Amino acid sequence: MQGYLLKKEIQNLFENLKKRQELDKELKENLNSFFSLIDEKAKNKEIKLSPSEWNTLGSLAYASTESTENLNQFTNFLLEKF
Repeated sequence: MQGYLLKKEIQNLFENLKKRQELDKELKENLNSFFSLIDEKAKNKEIKLSPSEWNTLGSLAYASTESTENLNQFTNFLLEKF
């Protein structure tokens, strides 16, 4: 019985890992789309970002792929800025 429960937990972990990988991939795709849009709007002078804001944006975006807390900080920065 314990062997079955252990196998079940391992399977749950594996399924959660697959879900996490899919979400990580989707997050990176969304970040790439976001930066393409921001870059286009900056070139068209629709938005203006200082060099430090670009650095903050890039740093937070990169960090957002590392943890949920960093993603929250990135999202909050975007809400404040835009």
